[in-house]
Amino acid sequence: MERLDHDGDRRVTLVRITPAGGRTVAKLMDLAREHEQRVLEPFGLKRARALKVTLRRMIELHLRRPDDSAEED
Repeated sequence: MERLDHDGDRRVTLVRITPAGGRTVAKLMDLAREHEQRVLEPFGLKRARALKVTLRRMIELHLRRPDDSAEED
């Protein structure tokens, strides 16, 4: 990661990923995909997809404000 000053506003800090950081992230993403495949393989493709949909939905519901829940179901 590289920090950059913002022209004209000292309150703002811009960041960008460096080439080395990009390579590190790419390696980590490959490892994460391999891990996910190993974990989900016993479920089969259809059940693994359903599980991922369910988990994403749980995350979405968890991130909502309490007053937003009245709009659901």
